[in-house]
Formats: sequence, C-alpha cells, structure tokens
Amino acid sequence: MNRVTRVALLMAFVALVAPLAVRAQSDALLTGRWTITDGRYGDSRYDGLVDITPGKLIYNLAWNAAGKTYKGFGMEQDHMLYCAWGNSTFGFVLYTIVNDSTVNGVWANSGSPEDQGAEYLVGGSIAAKATQFRVSGTNPPSNGTSYGSSYSGILKVSHDGDMYSFEWHVNQDVYYGIGIRCGKQIAVGWGSASDDFGAICYTEAPDVLRGRWVAHSGAEIGTENLQRMKIGQPGR
Repeated sequence: MNRVTRVALLMAFVALVAPLAVRAQSDALLTGRWTITDGRYGDSRYDGLVDITPGKLIYNLAWNAAGKTYKGFGMEQDHMLYCAWGNSTFGFVLYTIVNDSTVNGVWANSGSPEDQGAEYLVGGSIAAKATQFRVSGTNPPSNGTSYGSSYSGILKVSHDGDMYSFEWHVNQDVYYGIGIRCGKQIAVGWGSASDDFGAICYTEAPDVLRGRWVAHSGAEIGTENLQRMKIGQPGR
C-alpha cells in the first residue's frame, strides 16, 4: 500500500468517524431528565420536567409542565437544539437562511419523525414584515423508497422580531406554522389551524439548556431554562 492510498483511507475513515463522534458528544450532553428551573410566559411562571432521549437522526422530548404534558422532537446543530412540540399531530421544520430571498429547510411530522423531507423557499424577503415565497420540496420517503414525491406551492411569512408566522398553500391543503428565529435558523412547529403546537430552540451548555419558545395560540416569546437532574435527585 503506497502513501497516497494510506492517506486516502485515513481521510475516508476520519470522514466516517467524525460525525459519529460529534453525535456521541451531543447524546451525552442532551440525554436525560431535566428540571425546568425558570419557565416564563408573559407574567406567568412555571416549572416541571423534560425528558430527552436520542433517536437515530433526531431527539425526542417529553414535557410535564404547568400541569400539562407535551411531546416533541427536534434536531441538534452547532450546540443548539431546535424542536417542535404539540399534544396531538404536528410537524417540525428547521429552516436555514441562506440569504434574504433563499431559505432551505428540513422537515418531518410527529407520526414518523425519523423520515425527513426537504423544502426550498425562493422569491420572498425573510427580513420583510410580511412576504410570500415560492415553495418547492420533497416529501419524506415512503413505501420503502429512498426518496419522496415532490410538491410545490406558496408560503406566506410574517414576523414580529424573532417570532415568525407561516401559512403554506400546497395543492388544495393549507397548513399553519409558528417559529422562533435563532441566528440563521428558524425552528418551526406546524399543523392545522385547530392544533396546539409550537417551537423552541435551546442553547446548550454543560448541564444547562436555555430556551426560547413560541406557541401557535400565543402572541409572544416565552423562555425556559433547564437544569440536568443528577442521579438520586427526587424525580430522577
């Protein structure tokens, strides 16, 4: 085996192992039971518990807070955990802002959160208070295929600060979403008009998660700070 071949094999090995190592670090940082040490929405305060468990591509979350239970799922990128939540059927989109008129997204629904679709927005202005994008995308794989069917439509977007509202018109269907912007990402929960859902983004630190969240039925941004529970603590 010559030197060039050895270097090529080493580079291929690093490319394969590095993402696994990053995921293992994220799993160790996020997995477990967390207590809500400071939850706030408007003038109200709340506490509770959050359980985080790793999936294959996502993280699953379960909240027991303020006397209510919610389930959610999301994705981790660059020490941020982006999630959607709800109490029935809901979906999640993680949008990345490429530039003012181009936004790319990865999405899934709560019925099969490991199966992901893709969505591309063009022709609008994400900085505008109200705008409209052309949407094209692919649905999650189904029926044993490695790819999903394509779709297209329009997306109406409005925002107040970091709180974004969405209205998709795809074929004959209309979906609604609420999102929270965190830097170049927007975490979005979506569903039908009558569903209860929302989105949250957490900033990661050792044994601490600091979150900001929005609800489809709400009109402002809430905050939620989590502290990892240690083995032996009540509730652990």
